[in-house]
Amino acid sequence: MKRPRLALAHEARLGWLALLGGLPAVVTTLVCLWTGAYAFKVQLTVSLLAAGAWIACALLVRDGASAPLHVMSNLLAALREGDYSIRGRHGRSDDALGGAMAEVNALLDLAAPALREALLTAFLDRLSRPTPHPA
Repeated sequence: MKRPRLALAHEARLGWLALLGGLPAVVTTLVCLWTGAYAFKVQLTVSLLAAGAWIACALLVRDGASAPLHVMSNLLAALREGDYSIRGRHGRSDDALGGAMAEVNALLDLAAPALREALLTAFLDRLSRPTPHPA
């Protein structure tokens, strides 16, 4: 019997993985800090800084990985709706995200001439039809 799998959004999975990845380092730091002979102010300050940096970095990882995917989703939605005027930025061509963004832009470049041709054909067809003159 299959175990039901917890369905998390992609962003949530990234956030949890980033938190779990930093957990051993933060726990080790806190154990060493609180079992050592440090002043209470030092223990409290370093604990808050370690926990804050850990959570902030996890959120940055989550947002940094999901924001470009939202941009790509918006580009594909624009393509579906016939808007070929927008493009996605891609800084690096040697990583997976930059390559995917370059491919979406190439798809937009391929689709734009087809739309222009269809519009021109429709326009010329409309011009070639006789216009009724009022009597």
